[in-house]
Amino acid sequence: MKVLFIGVRYEACRAVLNTFDGTDYQVDILTIAGSRIATQAAQLKNHRRLFIVEKSRQICLSFLSNLLDTQEYKVIVSAGFPYILPKETLGRDILFLNSHPHILPDHKGYSVIKESFDQGVTEYGASFHYMAEAVDSGEMIVVQRISIQAKDISVIYDQVFSFLEPAVISIGLSRLFREKAL
Repeated sequence: MKVLFIGVRYEACRAVLNTFDGTDYQVDILTIAGSRIATQAAQLKNHRRLFIVEKSRQICLSFLSNLLDTQEYKVIVSAGFPYILPKETLGRDILFLNSHPHILPDHKGYSVIKESFDQGVTEYGASFHYMAEAVDSGEMIVVQRISIQAKDISVIYDQVFSFLEPAVISIGLSRLFREKAL
């Protein structure tokens, strides 16, 4: 069976690849030119194909639609995909999953870590959920929280993107395996 990772977050992509390693699933990657995934692709193991597209909404979504028309993906895992998936894409008979770099449903949006940091928030997290038409509103699979007392936002980014988000993805995918949803 085929899985497609879509997004730009390197550690999240590695978590997906590691979780599906040793299973019957084959993972393809769709990322944006210039992303860390694109520039360090040689270090990523266990994927079948890597697609690198320009950072253009129209080009990227068109390429994704073509992939979904021509490949038989059973699962799409998104982490840092820069565009909202259209309703007709989400309506396909595919399991769409998303990783969000904060605690849902309380902290939605694109720049949520920076906004939280600017507001003095000290509780951060990562959420792994089913995708729905309304952004960041699908049923939760896993949410984890962590207290981060940092005066430098780079510390928060590192904790969330390097450790917490990959863990939530691995836990969420493992849970779906156990529940036979995958």
